[in-house]
Amino acid sequence: MWKTDPGSDVERQYPRRRELRPGACVAVLSAASLILLLWFHRVAFYHGVPLHNFRASQPVASFQQAQQLMGTIQPLLSALHHKFPGVCAFAAPNLLVYEQFLLLRTGTQNYTVVMNPVLVPTADSKVSTLSEASYMCDDATVTQTRERYDSVVCSYFDSEWQTQKQVFTGALSVCLQHFVDIFNGTWPCNHTDSEARVPRHLPLKDL
Repeated sequence: MWKTDPGSDVERQYPRRRELRPGACVAVLSAASLILLLWFHRVAFYHGVPLHNFRASQPVASFQQAQQLMGTIQPLLSALHHKFPGVCAFAAPNLLVYEQFLLLRTGTQNYTVVMNPVLVPTADSKVSTLSEASYMCDDATVTQTRERYDSVVCSYFDSEWQTQKQVFTGALSVCLQHFVDIFNGTWPCNHTDSEARVPRHLPLKDL
């Protein structure tokens, strides 16, 4: 705005006074809220803050859904297998995806895709009481006592959506029973925890 100084022929320029509009305030607050929400979600996802209630997993319903899981979930679980070679299996619930999709370790660098597993103990199977820990828990050193068969017959769908039936013994038998419990909604962590979480020690942000 231009204003003439009294007693002078020189016009001086004064800056126009800015007015704060209500609409601008709302936009700024909305943007700040969105940034805060995204930041909280990132912290929650990567640092073990409970996100939602743990629940039973649904069977993989079709070949199309199996292919979708193979393209999205399988690469992430495979990466976890390489990062944690001592873990017997990783499953979709480890990523808070509630489908019966599992990668079972069958060798140092090998794993088997197992979908919709159904377990039946073999006729000569023996039951043992074991202490188990789960990488689904925020503290993977906490153990739970479970009774497990040392030999089971597992019927499942493979990565090509073909039905398979295989006998698993020893550690693989126990591992399968552990994850079938998770698929059925049995919480594998400390009884004081009631919500699923992405564990702090799973570096999903690097996958």
